[in-house]
Amino acid sequence: MPLAPYATLQQLQDFLSEVSPDASRQADLYAALLRASSAVEDFCCRDFAPGQRTESKWAAAPIMTPRATPVASIISATQDGAPIELVKRMGGSVLARKDGLPFSGEVEVTYTTEAPVPNSVQMATLLTAQAMADAPAYDQNAGGTQSAGLYSFSAHAGGAGSLPPAARALLEPLRAVFLV
Repeated sequence: MPLAPYATLQQLQDFLSEVSPDASRQADLYAALLRASSAVEDFCCRDFAPGQRTESKWAAAPIMTPRATPVASIISATQDGAPIELVKRMGGSVLARKDGLPFSGEVEVTYTTEAPVPNSVQMATLLTAQAMADAPAYDQNAGGTQSAGLYSFSAHAGGAGSLPPAARALLEPLRAVFLV
């Protein structure tokens, strides 16, 4: 979950045309903003907040895709505990070893991002927060479980935890694509 939402409480109040909601409603709206920001992050498989972060992942590939992009600067990098030098490729969207060798093993990278949160992410967060704030606390038609022998299937069709179609459309170009 992001430390701060991708849109402000004031932006959401303006979006909803709520002039002066009471303290309880403001708390509900802020909680909806945090949940919406988390849903946006999960949908895109990316972190949009600027700042410094450290990622550890097992890698066996020529490039590594960080969770937050674009990478502004690389502070440190290790592979299986040994320091390595990295370079940014594709405008900071991917990282590669400077020596051209592929990653193999546990890679830990500390880096910074400085790009502001994109407008489409802010709008998708507002749309999702609006849907979450206006949704009933529990939608009995939102999910279901089916069992067949040893297997169990779960499905979620809408409800308070889903992104609205307009938010999905705004975020689709920003989704991280992982090639295997």
